[in-house]
Amino acid sequence: MSRVKSRVKKAIWLKALCVWVVGGVAVVAMTLLRRPSPIDVRLTTTRATFWTTTNRMFGSADYEDVIISGVARIEVKSSPPRRIVVGRDDPLASCAITNVRGNGLQLDDKSLIRLDWREGTLGETVSISSSNQMRGTLTSRARTQHDAATLTCVSIRNGGNKDGVVSEDLSPDGKDLITFETREGSRLDLRSASAGAFGDTQIPVFGDLTFSEIDSRTGEEKSTLIAGPPDGNRVVFERVGREIGFRPATVVLIRPRSGFFIRRLSIDRGIQLEMHGVASDVLTGAGTTDLSTQMPSVLDEWRDLKGVATLAAAIAAFVGWLVGVRVLPTRTGHEPE
Repeated sequence: MSRVKSRVKKAIWLKALCVWVVGGVAVVAMTLLRRPSPIDVRLTTTRATFWTTTNRMFGSADYEDVIISGVARIEVKSSPPRRIVVGRDDPLASCAITNVRGNGLQLDDKSLIRLDWREGTLGETVSISSSNQMRGTLTSRARTQHDAATLTCVSIRNGGNKDGVVSEDLSPDGKDLITFETREGSRLDLRSASAGAFGDTQIPVFGDLTFSEIDSRTGEEKSTLIAGPPDGNRVVFERVGREIGFRPATVVLIRPRSGFFIRRLSIDRGIQLEMHGVASDVLTGAGTTDLSTQMPSVLDEWRDLKGVATLAAAIAAFVGWLVGVRVLPTRTGHEPE
């Protein structure tokens, strides 16, 4: 009888050990396993690169200067009636237009966009580079004591013009309509005419978001994050309520999963971005070889009260099953037969 009891005890201990081993493996797996999570991000940078499916960016705004690099076509309809048509001739064709109002920028679907910000003695300038064509409409503003609307193009073909240069003063009363189209891989430089911020909202994003540039001297990737508003650069993982801050010069890589948007883009002492959506990963580090994930693990999610309650219920159900199959005793002092 004692031998039977000893075997039963050994079997119980063996099964209990198996339970502990399986539980330990499960905890380790939950620590390593990460799943897509909704995040809320806010940061300020001098460069942002992302893919988007939007067909329009930037609303109406007044600009001191608009420089179009990679012009394919530009047309000016003047008041009084006068028409200037600039055709394509050279891949380096570019036009500079002053004292105009922009009415938004049209993009092709699935464009790779790169935004660059810089500050000079004349104010802030943002550059927009696109992998696809860009199209837009500008309206000249009335001449003031210090500003006049002008159009200057180089490396272009305009009728019988052979030197490839066009320079025109636009109507002093304004309201000249300027439409343009760029080549693929072109760039626009915009310098705002006012001190206030300009930008856009609700820009859908897919693919990796990066906030860095390649150093032309070393070929190394450098962070472009800078100090922003008082609330700083940070990401909030909404499922677990965890907030992580980004120091300036931190390399950040965000990999959207679904429903990811730049909720607000503002050009104001840098490129200020507010983003929200489901991300599959958020990587940060001091450099590209130091990147590590900041995504919460499944175990972190289970630490939430609901997760703890669920875990306790699962343990209770498992213990009940062990009792039901007579692996564990039903009461103290009673051994399975």
